[in-house]
Amino acid sequence: MQRRAKAIGIAFTLCSAIHAAVPGIHSTLPGTLLQSIGLPGVRGRIDHMAIDTLGRKLFVAALGNNSLEVVDLDQGRVAHSIHGLPEPQGVVFLPIKNRIYVANGDDGTVREFDAKTYAPLQVWKLGSDADNLQPDPTGTRIYAGFGEGGITALNPDSNQAAFKVALPGHPEAFQPEAVGKRIFVNIPEAGEIAVLDREKKAVISHWPLG
Repeated sequence: MQRRAKAIGIAFTLCSAIHAAVPGIHSTLPGTLLQSIGLPGVRGRIDHMAIDTLGRKLFVAALGNNSLEVVDLDQGRVAHSIHGLPEPQGVVFLPIKNRIYVANGDDGTVREFDAKTYAPLQVWKLGSDADNLQPDPTGTRIYAGFGEGGITALNPDSNQAAFKVALPGHPEAFQPEAVGKRIFVNIPEAGEIAVLDREKKAVISHWPLG
């Protein structure tokens, strides 16, 4: 267990997303390992990640370690750790606010931190199993999946939820479309993709996956 814990880290491979998100990383060979960064002291599995492209930082939800790891991409090391988080799962960075948002599965909260000082700010209580987070394309809202079936929109300027939409099961990965008003939600329990309308605040379609 101890040897395994010491080996936990992040590996970057060549893909268009990494090239877009991490300027300065270049390679001509597909599938090439570009960089490995260790996470010393982190035990258990990690979950979602978010990136600050201008600040060159990667935020890693270390679920099994109850911490958020802040990785300096230029120096290739952990620059800061926020401890005491109850099963951090989803994480989002909002450049317009310079804030980090972390969803915690154990107590169902979303917690806001200052991305410069890492000081704790607001807390939203969603009820249970706060999971994946995604930013609104406008950068003014955050969407959170939680509980036995729900998506909520959080307003960074208030600790109140803007709206909630019920779903037929716990949402796993989901994605707002960049141009448009829909959110596509993977619901394994229901065997479907639910399509939400952000303006109508409702499910408008169900795509069965069989």
